Amino acid sequence: MPEPVSLVDRIQQDLTAAMKAKDADRTSALRMAKAALVNREIEKKAPLDDAEAARVLQGLVRQREDSVFQFRKANRPELVQKEEKEITLLKSYLPAEASDADIQAAVEKAV
Repeated sequence: MPEPVSLVDRIQQDLTAAMKAKDADRTSALRMAKAALVNREIEKKAPLDDAEAARVLQGLVRQREDSVFQFRKANRPELVQKEEKEITLLKSYLPAEASDADIQAAVEKAV
């Protein structure tokens, strides 16, 4: 059975595919994510595991959400749309969040 691809490697593969497809928006967002991951690796002085890479991506999502809020206040719908696309792309690399029902079921099972 092949070894699962790390999050950092998956982003690199998708970046290459986006560049070949000449998808400028996706390429830009993935380059930004790749740069943030590389910067974190340099800070840490070690390769990132998937959990650490996910934390970096979550930070980028939070930054984009803040940007959306600011752009809405400034009445800049074109920038809101661009940031929301980036949020959707970044979230596609993150593990699914547990729903309230899942959390409640886990609590009841534990008790």
